[in-house]
Amino acid sequence: MIISTGKQKYTTEQVLQLENSYVATLPLYEQHALLFLQSWLNGDDTFLQFTSGSTGEPKPVQISRQQMLDSARLTIQHLHLKEIGSCLLAISAEHIGGKMLLVRALECDMNVHITEPSSHVISSLDKNHSYGLASVVPLQLQELLSDELAVQNAERFSHILIGGAPVSGLLEQKLKQLKGVKLWHTYGMTETVSHVALRCINAQQSSDYYTAFSGVELDVDNRGCLKIKAAVTGNEWLQTNDVAMLQSANTFSIIGRLDEIINSGGIKIHTQLLEAKIATILQERGVTHRFFAGAIPDERLGQKVVLVMEVSFMTNTEADEILQVLKHQLPRFWAPVNLFFMERFLLTSSGKLNKMSMLKLFAHS
Repeated sequence: MIISTGKQKYTTEQVLQLENSYVATLPLYEQHALLFLQSWLNGDDTFLQFTSGSTGEPKPVQISRQQMLDSARLTIQHLHLKEIGSCLLAISAEHIGGKMLLVRALECDMNVHITEPSSHVISSLDKNHSYGLASVVPLQLQELLSDELAVQNAERFSHILIGGAPVSGLLEQKLKQLKGVKLWHTYGMTETVSHVALRCINAQQSSDYYTAFSGVELDVDNRGCLKIKAAVTGNEWLQTNDVAMLQSANTFSIIGRLDEIINSGGIKIHTQLLEAKIATILQERGVTHRFFAGAIPDERLGQKVVLVMEVSFMTNTEADEILQVLKHQLPRFWAPVNLFFMERFLLTSSGKLNKMSMLKLFAHS
């Protein structure tokens, strides 16, 4: 197994011999990967991991080596990863998704290339690259909407795991067109030691439903929120705040997060459903800016629906036209009252949209 970066190549034995003083001089994304590899190769039994912080303050979670092995082996078995010779670490190993890609690579004796996480990671690859596996967040696939080189590079992979956030309707339509590669939208979190279920976005297996791995039990509580029990949860029920619809004993869809439900004048709106409807409407008008729907406080309604777009500038006339179209095409009470925009969305350290921070900015403006 060879671990490579932009400038160096290491065997696992060489990784173990790296001095802390040397590692400290490297870029942070390399530091996170190499320090985790050292801990793993030294046989550490527990690892302290923090949750992503996308819906609140990051929380510490103690994860055992056995849980990580159990998780890795489920993915390896499901996707036949033993057949893949090399993979690309395109997300930070500071987070559970990056660590678990490294564990899978170690279990499969797979070569790993550590690259800087960026929104142009796919197009920056060599057009003849031989990576078979990568883990990315949806933001890193946005370039596929407009860059044919990124599409060609993506199609050279065997599997791309997509996690950390929902996939927009516009992006999913593009991903469905990719050939050769299989794109998997993952479901999981830090507490489940990365994903416990997958849904294929393209190819013949494409589905709107996630399929849980063998040995994973599913249920919903009286709020309709998903519960998970598996070896990676210590065979204890883990309660989530994700509102889900069970299709069968091992398949489900996610409607949205309970803590992201907008309550506007007593009308409860799931933001993920709202965003899907808005995406369809905007796509018909040729509007391709990234966006999200959310709510800010309102004296009369309690909360009012707003739309936030990633765009450097928009005239009042353009914004009003979009709001009027949405008002006429969305269900009553679902239409955004305001449209805010910013040149670059704020992200968490794991690459997720930091919706809470952005909505607070607009609520105070």
